[in-house]
This record gives sequence, structure tokens and C-alpha cells, in this order.
Amino acid sequence: MNTKQKIFLLSNEPWGDLWFSKHHYAYELSKLGHEVYFINAPKKWSFSHFFNRNIQISNYSKNLFIVNYNNLIPIRFFLKLAIYINDFFVSKALKKKLNIQSNDLQWTFDPLRFVYFPLCSRIIYHVADPYMSLYPTKYTHHILAQKSLKIVCTSPHYVDFYQKQGYVKTLYMPHMVSSEEFDIDQKILATLKQKYGRYILLVGTINSDVDIELLKSIADRNLDAKLLIAGSVHIDKQIFETLSNQKNILYLGVINAKLLKNYINASQVCITGYYFTLNKGVGSGSPLKMLHYLSQYKPIVTSIDSEIPELENIAIYRAHDKNTYLELIKKALNKTLFVNQDVVSSYLQKHQYPIAIQKILENV
Repeated sequence: MNTKQKIFLLSNEPWGDLWFSKHHYAYELSKLGHEVYFINAPKKWSFSHFFNRNIQISNYSKNLFIVNYNNLIPIRFFLKLAIYINDFFVSKALKKKLNIQSNDLQWTFDPLRFVYFPLCSRIIYHVADPYMSLYPTKYTHHILAQKSLKIVCTSPHYVDFYQKQGYVKTLYMPHMVSSEEFDIDQKILATLKQKYGRYILLVGTINSDVDIELLKSIADRNLDAKLLIAGSVHIDKQIFETLSNQKNILYLGVINAKLLKNYINASQVCITGYYFTLNKGVGSGSPLKMLHYLSQYKPIVTSIDSEIPELENIAIYRAHDKNTYLELIKKALNKTLFVNQDVVSSYLQKHQYPIAIQKILENV
């Protein structure tokens, strides 16, 4: 369907400076003229939420609105029953407040909300994480998959999983890049180079999938470059401090999504820092950061499968052990890791959001 639509996009990640694929899709859909409501996951439940039923709507940009609400009851206990009750009451409230019609589109990245009582009859289920193997989503993702017109998967491993489960309306859609990622602010770039000098850049959430000891080894190797980390932290504070307190490591916090491209451009090499053995039963998934790294034509050193085989060893270099990982970083710093800009450019031109959105909305 190519007509402009009213789309309610459900995200388990809040709207803010840190953007994941769901934030980019919401923004890119709005740029194409669709009326998009980005519905944040509710904040951690407190007793006051039982009485505070306010729904807040703010305008981010033309055609893009951010919606906040509270759950009626917490989902920490009696998970399925709590989701059922919250779905029932919140769905009714949102339908009334946002004037949701049955034929509008629910585009969901979050299989923990509006599963039993969807906002709309038309549903796209966008699988950007291995929900099928994660608690508690492994109990609800099947219900959502059954009700969806299309299951969009960012990893071929996810497609394989759902097809083996009998779901035929699956679409493999790898991560995309925005055309805005190519525009660099030269003043910001000059400031970054002067402030940080030569640096290795790691973008992304620091969680239990990240190998802290591997990142420490970068500082220990004395590679004549700092390691800069940009993103949120979701591990024990003391454990993270053992990393961020290293002499050659700087933690920058969360960088605004529209500024991050400048930090990537100013770097010498971009990396992932996951465990080499990372696999959640259906593959680890290709990180969105890979596309952002590629948009600045930076050599990438990764510890997991990028799921972009056409760019392996011509822009993306995978290591299977620590020594190889560090040697690849060293080569990148010495400018001896090859990046075929023509091939990368061709790939990026074919992987932009308007192309993906058109394919996803076909026959929906």
C-alpha cells in the first residue's frame, strides 16, 4: 500500500538521543508523509500509575508524534495475565485518545504490548532482536506473529526460525541507512580531531553481550590510539568502571543520533566488542551500527558475523580470537586494512529506508 497511512509504531526503547532501528523507521516514515505515532514503552511501574491514566503526546517533527502512557498494573508478576489486563485497558484508552481506526497500521518492534488486544487490525511485526529466545518475549512473540500480516526480520536466522514454525509471510529486511548519515559537519569534525586525536570507536549499548576483557585488551596493547565508547550502559557499574577507568579508554555517554556520524567520520577504525561465541540460538543478529560505520567508509573490525557477506574482507573484517582482533585493529590504525569505497557505496545505495519501507508496505 503506497498511500499515506496513520501508523502506530511500538518501541521497547524510549525516544531520546540514542536511536535504534525503530527510531529510524519512525522518522523515515514521517519524512515520507505518513502520520506516525511512536508509542514508548511505559516506565517502570509505580503505585501512582494505578491512578494516573494520562496519555501524553508531543510533536517531534512534521508527521511524527511521541506518545507516553502508564500501565495499569506491573508486569513483573503473573506476566501473561498482566499483559492481558494492560492490553485491554490501555488499548481502549489509546484508541479513544488517538482516534485509532481498525484499518490503521500497528507496526510493532515490541512483542510485550498490545498482543492480546492490538491497536489496529493490520499489524506488521518487525523482529530486530532474538525475541524467540529471550525471556519473557518467548511467551508472547508467537501470538503476535499469528496476528501479523507480515513478519519483517533483520536477520536471515530469524527468517529461518519463523518459516520453520510455519509462518510464510516473512520478509528478510537487513538494517538500513538514512540518507542523512552522509552529511558531515566539518566544524564538529575538526573539533573532534583536535580534542581526541587518533581513536578507535565503539558505538552501542554496553550489556552482557559485550566482552569487557576484550575491550580492556585494546588499551593494554598500547596501539597509539584511544578507544572511545559511545552508548548506554546496562551492566554492573563497578564492572564498567574497570573498563572506563583504563588509561586509553574514554566513555562519551550517549551521543545524539544526528551527531554520531561526525564521531564515526573522525575515527580511524570502528569496532564491535561482543563475545566471539555470541549466539542466542538463532544467530546474534547484525548490529545496526555496521551501517552507520559503513556510511563513513570506515574499516570495521568485528567479533561476530556481520551478516553482510558481500562486504567481508573489503570493508568488514571478522576476527575469531583476541590476537587476530587486535592485529586487525592495528592494521586499520596503520591504514593497511582495505576499504573498497565503490562496493560499499553501491551497497549503501541499495540499503536506504525508503526502499525498505516500500517493500515492507507492499500488500499490507
